Amino acid sequence: MRRGATRRSATKLVVAAALVVSVAGATILDARGQVPAFRAGVDVIALNVTVTDASRRFVTDLTERDFRVLEDGREQEMVLFQRVAPPLAVALLIDSSASMEGSLGIAQEAAIGFSRQLESTDAITVVDFDSRVRIAQDFTKDRAATEDAIHRFRNVAVRLDRPGLIARTRPGYYAPAR
Repeated sequence: MRRGATRRSATKLVVAAALVVSVAGATILDARGQVPAFRAGVDVIALNVTVTDASRRFVTDLTERDFRVLEDGREQEMVLFQRVAPPLAVALLIDSSASMEGSLGIAQEAAIGFSRQLESTDAITVVDFDSRVRIAQDFTKDRAATEDAIHRFRNVAVRLDRPGLIARTRPGYYAPAR
């Protein structure tokens, strides 16, 4: 019984293999009786261009008529022309040192106002600095996260507990007084 089952399985395997070989060897013909050819091409190529004048100022009012695209010396047709600004990556550095006592709130509101003027495709990182530099928010396009990071800064009041000992500069952070 076992030998017969093995022989039938082997026969099925040989038949399946022969079928695969015959299908793989078959040539598919199109309606004209020819083997179809695969062709690939590029219909549109993006060209990013920045134009400056003799004073190195950006020229932003150009139109499609102001450009010619040449390939191997032959003019190419432009099928699409767009003026777009590339996305920005902006680092907002906020001074939270003692020198900003009384002014930090104004700086925070200015930073938030600036961030709201950016496009939704622009990324912002928020960096806090006093005697150290800390990244308060990595690059993100999330404006709520940016504003939360800006609002986390607090006025930094320096108070000497005892002259010459320790100055308290922010909750949990102590530095030797100078």
